[in-house]
Amino acid sequence: MIYIGEEKKDVSKLLLLLTVFTAFFGSTLSIKGMESLFAYRIFLALSVLIFCLGVLFAHRLSISRTLYRYYFFLAIWAVWAVASFVWAQSRPDVIRGAFLLICNIFVIFFTSYYLNDEKDQRRLWTVFYAAFAINVAVALWEVFTTHHLPVSRMNEYMPPRSIPTAFYRNPNDFAAYIVMYLPLVYAGFKYGSRHALARYILCIAGIFVLLYTNSRSSYVAFLLTIAFACALAIIDMIKASEHFDKRAKMKASIMLISVVMILILDSVGFGWFKNTPGNPSMMDQIGDIEEISENGSTQIRINLIKNGFKILNEDPWQYIVGIGSGNTEMRMAPYADTTDGIVNMHNWWMEMLLEYGVIIAALFVWLYLSLMWNLLKIYMYSPSRFYKLFAEGLLLSLVAFFMASISPSSIRGMAGLWIIFGASMALIKLYKENVKEKYFYEDIDTVAYVPKSCKSNKRNVCPSTSQSVNCPRA
Repeated sequence: MIYIGEEKKDVSKLLLLLTVFTAFFGSTLSIKGMESLFAYRIFLALSVLIFCLGVLFAHRLSISRTLYRYYFFLAIWAVWAVASFVWAQSRPDVIRGAFLLICNIFVIFFTSYYLNDEKDQRRLWTVFYAAFAINVAVALWEVFTTHHLPVSRMNEYMPPRSIPTAFYRNPNDFAAYIVMYLPLVYAGFKYGSRHALARYILCIAGIFVLLYTNSRSSYVAFLLTIAFACALAIIDMIKASEHFDKRAKMKASIMLISVVMILILDSVGFGWFKNTPGNPSMMDQIGDIEEISENGSTQIRINLIKNGFKILNEDPWQYIVGIGSGNTEMRMAPYADTTDGIVNMHNWWMEMLLEYGVIIAALFVWLYLSLMWNLLKIYMYSPSRFYKLFAEGLLLSLVAFFMASISPSSIRGMAGLWIIFGASMALIKLYKENVKEKYFYEDIDTVAYVPKSCKSNKRNVCPSTSQSVNCPRA
């Protein structure tokens, strides 16, 4: 943490929470005629300003050693994006692409930098839940009324469609958001002691609107997440985890049964689950992925990937440095006749390789897998329900990211998805600094951490329970 006053730290955290909250509403929170200057970017700019002033006046910056390597990669990535201005064919696109990337990196950094204790994490997740509830409520309104917010591309279609987009432009963007934040609501329902019914209803409503998006990649991500959640439950049962108690087992079983019932109702087209040619069921759409037609979605995505490699093969050096940040659309344009005019990659993993080259792409894969591995270890060896809840939610969200990231045309401008990376880093930092390297005393609801070595024989007191804990002799 920067060595500045506590009041300034609180201001920074408040700005972070406002930045995170507004990130889920995009250009909807903007002034008409100035849609590119929306609330999220304003709060992020203020956060950057406060941070820079703090460093300037404090002359000192303290960064967790746990996150050094992650921050180092993010810094390299940002510099690489800016440097691509030299070799990219479209320099205006580099400016836009680098700007969006740096915004994402800042929000990842601030989220992992300012969240230093359990209270901070809970506040962040409260923001997640609030934003998710608002998005789902708007999506339900869209499904039942076929009306949409002005930002939605669905307004261009006649007759009106019940495909939800909430505060996003495309249903694929909205589906990616829903499928990545559903695990957080599920984890809160499974392990939380309060608001269980509200979180259950929110989960079911989230799944319901997801089914109406017709986003096949997000459907696969959803099923993959369910499979991974079941695997974690089996591991907990084998290990006889104390936190996977009767209450958690019952909640997990209720959710699994509910999901299975929803998928069955969706398959048969019961009630509001309309299994029609215009709105096929999730399982029907996933089954159609294997059916490759000339102008079908699957074939277009395959051609997009092929065209990406064609561009890289134009100059083998591009495999190393990439074609430049934000240059995908411009470079794909000459091949648009094979993709029905579509020039967005619709595949984040291929977009990474194309724009930044194999080195940055490989490092991003390392970052992704490293976060998942660390979250899995926290989940496995969690000393409290707090870490169990947060680790499972974030781990399942990153599992969903693998497929959800190939659903939108590009996720470079979807700040909400990148916040998950920052929240994951924050939890890893919190665990390694407060649990892995320290002894702990656990009460029913509270964990009081006791340092390994103490210079005196004084007794430590848990501030929330007022119970004393003997300090071990050095």
